[in-house]
Amino acid sequence: FDVFSTAMIFFQLLFNLIDDRTEAAFRQQVEDAKYDLDSWLDRELLSKIRPSGLDNALGYFAERPGLWQLLKDMMYPDPEMRVSSLKACVRLKAILNDASNGISNFEDGPFFESVISSFD
Repeated sequence: FDVFSTAMIFFQLLFNLIDDRTEAAFRQQVEDAKYDLDSWLDRELLSKIRPSGLDNALGYFAERPGLWQLLKDMMYPDPEMRVSSLKACVRLKAILNDASNGISNFEDGPFFESVISSFD
């Protein structure tokens, strides 16, 4: 898989979007948001019907600062500007290492951090 597909699968697993119907809807929603995951999440938070895994996924991201930004970088629309698979693996290892040690050297951007702070 390329990094874009890997990020899509990661999101589908975290947000419990793994059946054919929700997978297709998720793809369309992300495309409609021009692959801007902050915009997609904002729409989902304002929606009356949310993905069943939303709360669990946000909790997972909250415990792993930097992961949201990494996945955003993996889903960047222009493949030439997208993070490489090697750099994505290195960052993921660092993010997971930080999380297991209770530290954070990464940020997820002001929008996502405000979502997480309001989620707590």
